[in-house]
Amino acid sequence: METVRAFSPYALQNATLPETTMLPRPLRLRARKDFQAVYRQGRSWANRDVVLYLRKRNEDDVPNPPHPRIGFVVSKKVGKAVVRNRLRRRLREAVRLQINRLKQEPYDLVFIARSSLLKKPWSDVLTSVNAVLQQAGVLDEAEGECSREGARQGS
Repeated sequence: METVRAFSPYALQNATLPETTMLPRPLRLRARKDFQAVYRQGRSWANRDVVLYLRKRNEDDVPNPPHPRIGFVVSKKVGKAVVRNRLRRRLREAVRLQINRLKQEPYDLVFIARSSLLKKPWSDVLTSVNAVLQQAGVLDEAEGECSREGARQGS
């Protein structure tokens, strides 16, 4: 298994991430204030399984990398920690498979998993994530269709 040590945000445009790589640290949204800014100033799109909040970053935001940052949320209403972590992992992997198709612009995305996502087969999880990303208009259509390798594997 090969790990990625150094990450360049521009590497996403020309290379695909290895299948075993988790979301690179520069692409993660982690601070509470960043999540709150996305909720307050962003727009939302939703389907039965996933809610997506999107906020375009301003030039005066610190830090302001030239690529998207992504965060994941699962409410305590969904279930206990094991259930929430499973949902978060499924959602994170579905987004990771789409990462090369995202427009490389400065914006923040927050994905909120709904409880219905837990019982969906993996192919439906991929479809839900893809649909909400298309609604938000953040997919670069020149990159082609999403990876279906994950759809062939079980959840």
